[in-house]
Amino acid sequence: MMAKKFKGGNLDDFLSAGEAEAKFGPQRYASVYDDLRTLEVKQEQTSKEREYSKRVYEALKGQLLFDHAFLSACGIAITWSFCGLRSVQSYVVGALLGGFYLYLSQRSADSFGAQSVDDVKGGPPSLIVPVIMVLLIAKNPEQLNFLPVFAGFLTERISTVVQAVYPSDFGIAEAQATDSS
Repeated sequence: MMAKKFKGGNLDDFLSAGEAEAKFGPQRYASVYDDLRTLEVKQEQTSKEREYSKRVYEALKGQLLFDHAFLSACGIAITWSFCGLRSVQSYVVGALLGGFYLYLSQRSADSFGAQSVDDVKGGPPSLIVPVIMVLLIAKNPEQLNFLPVFAGFLTERISTVVQAVYPSDFGIAEAQATDSS
């Protein structure tokens, strides 16, 4: 049988659409609403997880800088006990450069997930600190010793390894992270 023309299409197409409406009716709108609600819940969950991760990361950064300062102070005391003033000064310079290296590394890590150009933290790359260290030693060989400067600089590596001792969430509960936001 030939399909009759109906305004803008075939009558058979119109009847198929009517059958689909009768079969699925208002339920198709309910499923769309459920999908939207599920998507909204997932976005809310992702937002909470992102906030929690940000709080844990900030705690990690603070703990890393504190550990570097503490280990540097211990290293200065040990160097003072066994070596002369020139070695202590060299160790202090190396520890300061190590702290600067940590700071620059944290700034570059903060810029990693930037959503816009405004979120990107500017400044020199952290790789410039070892170059400065070598240039300082080469420029001032009578005032700085290489090994104490290098040992002071490596204090930042030791403080990074020490982070393995702490719990992965730094004692921040997820409920605590979402309550205070």
